[in-house]
Amino acid sequence: MANYLECPSCSTELQWWRKLSLGPARSVQCSSCSAEVSVSKAHAVALLLTGFFVFYLIGILVPRDPYLERFILFLVWGALILATYVLYVPLVVRSKPG
Repeated sequence: MANYLECPSCSTELQWWRKLSLGPARSVQCSSCSAEVSVSKAHAVALLLTGFFVFYLIGILVPRDPYLERFILFLVWGALILATYVLYVPLVVRSKPG
């Protein structure tokens, strides 16, 4: 299994919370090799669109009376989407230093 927290330029591991702050339009500088690292646009957008679609389905299909059950479903699904984002969306190099 590939490590999706490694910098593609130097293989230094990025912290998971730093990866959560990345998006298709935002990049961070690797602390080891100074390369600008971001997430793959196609993978990130596909995962986020799927997540929003399932949020929408939960909002429609779960009855409106049990607010606690709906809230718990939203929290669980959100945690799964964040974990999937960290574990499976690959990092890419936007620009190398120099």
